Amino acid sequence: MMKNYKRLIVVVLSLFFLACNTVTSTQKGSDRRAPREKMKVVRIEAKVKEIDYKERMVTLEGPLGNLVTLKAGDEVKRLNEIKKGDIVAADYWTYIFSEFRNPTPEEEKNPLMVYADADVASVEKPPGAAAGIVVRAVVTVEVINGEDKLVTIKGPKGKFLTLPVEDASLLAELEVGEVVILTYAEAVALSIQKVK
Repeated sequence: MMKNYKRLIVVVLSLFFLACNTVTSTQKGSDRRAPREKMKVVRIEAKVKEIDYKERMVTLEGPLGNLVTLKAGDEVKRLNEIKKGDIVAADYWTYIFSEFRNPTPEEEKNPLMVYADADVASVEKPPGAAAGIVVRAVVTVEVINGEDKLVTIKGPKGKFLTLPVEDASLLAELEVGEVVILTYAEAVALSIQKVK
């Protein structure tokens, strides 16, 4: 339990440091509105689509076809008992930081940056010691569904992603075609257990 708590503290501090660095870099007057961030534990019940025991990577498919790939942390015991096709319940941290500003010249040149399994984060990269994957991308708002509180964004590679937005005032302010700088992180899975 103490190990889980320590990992949680590292995740929170790493993501807080990332957010602070990002806020500092964007407070040069180009913000259309204040940045927003959200961190939470996600619990998903899903089917195991792929599993790599050596790398401890598990790809899960949720009930709506949504896919998530997680690295099983040291807390996940008996991973070898989980097989492709099993239904499992998994708990993991997610973090989203949205900046409502124009991209910098460097971001325009490299609109998608992915940092995966960074055991020790260098000065040039966001801290990723506890996060499985950290993605920073220049995205465009494509669809705003105020009734269901969902926003669909289009990434730099033409892929779409629908995200829940609980803040009604933000939904009212967003515009289709608006550019957003989005930082998304998934922490190492805290638990993965078979569902009976």
